[in-house]
Amino acid sequence: MSKTKDSYIEDVMAGIGCGLALFLASALSYVVVGEKGFTVIAPSMGAAVIILFFLPQSPMSKVWALVGGNVVSAMVGVTAFILFGANMVCASVAVMVSIIIMCILRCLHPPGGATALAAVVGGPAITDLGYGYVVFPTLVNCISMTLVLYCFNRLFIRDSQKTGFDS
Repeated sequence: MSKTKDSYIEDVMAGIGCGLALFLASALSYVVVGEKGFTVIAPSMGAAVIILFFLPQSPMSKVWALVGGNVVSAMVGVTAFILFGANMVCASVAVMVSIIIMCILRCLHPPGGATALAAVVGGPAITDLGYGYVVFPTLVNCISMTLVLYCFNRLFIRDSQKTGFDS
């Protein structure tokens, strides 16, 4: 199946949306934390924007999946790090428990696994934040990306079935 001109335009617009969402998250990180702010942006957000903008009809691209999945995973990852430190068993258990809880809460978001993993192995820039990692950068990044997604959906998408705001 070949791509149409419209599908290329949609891809470019989605790519621009991804870039703007990550830029806003990075800028907020810089404003809140200062020059080192960029280093604490949740690494999973790079994967999250692809799901949000390129797979808008997926249940994993819904706002609840983005916010709930990442926040739960951040809490699990931080707790695991505090209890067991940075090691491969802790990292594996943090991701495993995050996935189970996301499934129970119906907010499965694959980048959430990376959010939990970063809380364990992200180094001092992340681990020194403790539970602050849950709010900033995780929750703040999710909210900023949701705002960009909302604006893009309102500006460029007419079909409400393609938004991440439907339940």
